[in-house]
Amino acid sequence: MLLFRSNSRCEYWVTKLAANALACIAYSSLLFTIHFCFGLFFFSFETNWGPLFQTSIQSFHPLIGITFLYVHFTLGIMVISILGQTVALFFHHAPFSYIAITIYLTISGQLYPYVENSSFLSLLFYPSLQLLLTEEGSLASLYGTSFFIMLIAIISSFIWIRRQASIL
Repeated sequence: MLLFRSNSRCEYWVTKLAANALACIAYSSLLFTIHFCFGLFFFSFETNWGPLFQTSIQSFHPLIGITFLYVHFTLGIMVISILGQTVALFFHHAPFSYIAITIYLTISGQLYPYVENSSFLSLLFYPSLQLLLTEEGSLASLYGTSFFIMLIAIISSFIWIRRQASIL
């Protein structure tokens, strides 16, 4: 219905991407809130790192680590959902996009231990917070890769929409 009420397909697509981004932020916020509440009620709450973390990560406050995890998770969900929308746009078939994203996540999870620079494989998951905060440049590389993939998906979807609009 929004497509018929908007002035162009590009406005429709921008609205759909914005709604998708807001849904990803709401979902990850709700997920983190639920995890925090369950952790607060059922486990002990401490504001310092446990004994398993190395001394290099102990210079960070735990809330900074949780913030990095929240941003990383939210950004990963946004990238994957925008990629799914773009694949569904290209093939005019939403279930195909779910299958494609599932195959991508499965392959990336299997290849992650074997690839040297695997920031493009870890859009949604990362093996440990300790590696994320202590590896040199891994955080910037990870966020840069996520933004780059999201930008490529958005640009290619706009090109596709403009091409389809000129055909009609």
